[in-house]
Amino acid sequence: KPDPKRRAAALHAVEEWLGEGITRLGREKQRHAWVPFYGAFLAARYERQAARLSAIRERAATARTILKDSR
Repeated sequence: KPDPKRRAAALHAVEEWLGEGITRLGREKQRHAWVPFYGAFLAARYERQAARLSAIRERAATARTILKDSR
């Protein structure tokens, strides 16, 4: 049977890791934004990747909330 405490800890770790990834993408976006055309392309790419990571992070947070409420 799955251990709810370990699952909650794993989901929390995923949330933290994704948060760090989103922050790193934001820094990279700022670092490359000054380059004319290519910077705009990279900025859009980083925004899209950050949005994907944010969606995954929300799923992990929701799963952790559901797990906590089911105890």
